[in-house]
Amino acid sequence: DGEPYIVSVAANPLLPDQRSQGFTFVARTAFASLDDMRFYDEECEAHKDVKKVVGPHAQGVMTVYWEE
Repeated sequence: DGEPYIVSVAANPLLPDQRSQGFTFVARTAFASLDDMRFYDEECEAHKDVKKVVGPHAQGVMTVYWEE
């Protein structure tokens, strides 16, 4: 619909902790709706480009979804 679909985004290295399960970096992206998240994940050309660059360097991915 041409409206911004990302509400906020942040990325940071993690503090060393066994609960991190070996992950060392986190990125959090917040969306206004589940439909916006699906668009970003499945159709957004910019996100597809990010996946091409980051994907080969990733050693596993943990993805979670929740609502506030």
